[in-house]
Amino acid sequence: MPARATARYVSFRQLPLPLLFEKGEGLYGKTVEYIHAFNTFPVDASGYTDYIDNCYDGLFNNAEGAVIPPEMKRAARDILLEHYVRASLIAKHYQKIYATVGRWYMSAQPAPSLP
Repeated sequence: MPARATARYVSFRQLPLPLLFEKGEGLYGKTVEYIHAFNTFPVDASGYTDYIDNCYDGLFNNAEGAVIPPEMKRAARDILLEHYVRASLIAKHYQKIYATVGRWYMSAQPAPSLP
């Protein structure tokens, strides 16, 4: 929904650059908040580059990847794979929480009684 229709302003207090958001059409304010949350989510750096290497190898070290020019592979690695790996690590973090909560919930349920 456009910002004008919702009459919402977007502002941040913890950004390194002074940004000005004006009421009008454009990004929905929550979208910018979600992007900020994604960029500031703490991700464990151990294994980060190994994960990028594994994704790169899976994508480009095969017959299909051999025909892709090296500069395009480099761009995919430097730009896309970094964000993909970050999103994947964040998703794994929340999947662990979801699974843990599910196990706790199911263990707290009474056992069914058989007739």
